[in-house]
Amino acid sequence: MKPTSGFSLAVRICSALAVALFATAAHADVIMDWNAKADALAIEKQLLNAPNARGQAMLHIAMFEAVNAIDRRYAPYKLNLTADRATSREAAAAAAAYDVLLALHPDKKTDLDAALAGSLAGIAENEAKSKGIELGKQAAAGIIALRTNDGSNMPEDHRPATTAGVYVPTTIPIESTSSKIKPFAMTSASQFRAAPPPALTSETWTRDLNEIREIGSNVSTKRSAEQTTIARFWFFTGPRTYNTIVRQLASQQEDGPRRLRPPLRADGDRRR
Repeated sequence: MKPTSGFSLAVRICSALAVALFATAAHADVIMDWNAKADALAIEKQLLNAPNARGQAMLHIAMFEAVNAIDRRYAPYKLNLTADRATSREAAAAAAAYDVLLALHPDKKTDLDAALAGSLAGIAENEAKSKGIELGKQAAAGIIALRTNDGSNMPEDHRPATTAGVYVPTTIPIESTSSKIKPFAMTSASQFRAAPPPALTSETWTRDLNEIREIGSNVSTKRSAEQTTIARFWFFTGPRTYNTIVRQLASQQEDGPRRLRPPLRADGDRRR
């Protein structure tokens, strides 16, 4: 069904990402392992929010498209993949995740090779596994192709406006081109942009500024302990904040996803 608005499509994409973590058809271990791997790479490389969020979205959409091609429970995001229902979902998800992260971080091939080997180690060597790997590669290739030339590699072009004799701090611009990256669901980055701030001479501006000074000060006597906790929570933004929360929620679901890895036998071996 064709979405009626950009917001509707955004909701569908968010749902698809959630499915990648919670769907009963895919192993939660594999999905969350690769989510954690992407987080670890982002921390190691100190990725900014925009490239980190882009990479995480590509990662999870590729895994979703691969697994969904087997189960066919949901409308696909963009790809039109089909697969035999006997195809290994674990192998498909792992291969899709690996290829996306390898495309984004080719310098981490050795590390990613080890992660892929770990994901595939518990899967029996059979046709289902081979088909899963091939399906995952197709999903990754499709998503990578969709995001090629999406504006994410545009150089910073911010130049502060000033006049002769007026000092401008020489702070390095960060993510000034983020709004030029092609959105995954919205029609444009400005589709839901808020109205401009109030005029500097307005009562609203004065009231808001004074509130920020009174509540936001390090020595504020008006800010409650709860407000301080909330501020500290939102100080850390981006995927590195919400990914850990989603993984915790997924692992706590009593009726949540079936384990992606085969259960351990009494002898500690994982086999189907």
